[in-house]
Amino acid sequence: MITIEKQKQPGSLISFKKNGGTDYLSLDKDTKKDIVDSLLEEQGYLCAYCMRRIPRHEKNGDKGYLDDHVRIEHVRDREHNPELQLEYKNMVAVCPGFLRSIPHCDRSKGSRSITLSPFDPELEKSISYATKDGGIKSENPDWNKDLTDEDLLNLNHEGLKIARKNVIFEVIAILGKKGWTKIKLERELDNWNHRDSNGYLREYAGVVRYFIKRKLRTIK
Repeated sequence: MITIEKQKQPGSLISFKKNGGTDYLSLDKDTKKDIVDSLLEEQGYLCAYCMRRIPRHEKNGDKGYLDDHVRIEHVRDREHNPELQLEYKNMVAVCPGFLRSIPHCDRSKGSRSITLSPFDPELEKSISYATKDGGIKSENPDWNKDLTDEDLLNLNHEGLKIARKNVIFEVIAILGKKGWTKIKLERELDNWNHRDSNGYLREYAGVVRYFIKRKLRTIK
């Protein structure tokens, strides 16, 4: 998981609220599209929770996102926090939430409450990834429960662990080569922090960033 820096809310959402809109379920299709586009731009087109790429489609020259490929998630769920249902700072974009027919991310979380926030830099700092199996954990017990509980985000779903393990295998091999200096590592970390010309962060960027930072701590 990586820290998300929130930007300004879309103008269409502002207009919706100014015109008396109070219910998320009443949002029109165009406003929802604006929200999704804005969220994905903030997140580098990665799922806010598992860092999978959000699939994109192109139809009749119109690039966009299918409803079953991306979901608007409320970090503080709408059921228990109705006052936040139109609060843009509470919204993130997430993946479909299914691998091997097993739910994860918001699909497994549902309307249950979590304590972590993907907007808090301390969350990313608290997270580590297991070299052996790609497991994720946080040193904060409450956040760790949020991340790993099968009824919450379920980010230790076997499919996600395998995907992260493959990334870890590659990055460990690269970082294990000779010739790495502090300057080179900082440059590589900067590459993983930045987006390409399409605004994309690389898939599972947070995993690679973790191992580069770990390597940096070993160099004086």
